[in-house]
Amino acid sequence: MITADDLLRHPLTDPTSIYRYRDGLYATDMLAAAICHLDFFDWLKEHPADQQTICRSLGLQERPVDVMLTLFTAMDLLHNTRSRTEPTRLPPGQN
Repeated sequence: MITADDLLRHPLTDPTSIYRYRDGLYATDMLAAAICHLDFFDWLKEHPADQQTICRSLGLQERPVDVMLTLFTAMDLLHNTRSRTEPTRLPPGQN
C-alpha cells in the first residue's frame, strides 16, 4: 500500500531514457505522416505559410502542427523566414 510518505520520496529510478525512446518513435511516425499522408514538404514548398495558415489549409489542429514544425525545424528540414515556414533548401551542388 502506498502511503503519503512514499509520495514524498525521490524516485529510485530515472525514466528519462524511456521518454527519449518514446519521443523518437513519435518523431519517426510524425515524419512518415508528413511525407506519406500530407505531402507536407511539397505543399509547403509551394505555399510557405505561418502556423495558422498551415492548420487551416491542411485541416489540422494547432498542437500537432506546432509539434511538427518544432521537430522539423530542429531536424533542419524547415526554417522560418519573415514569419513563414518553408523547407530548408540544399546548398548549391548538393541536390
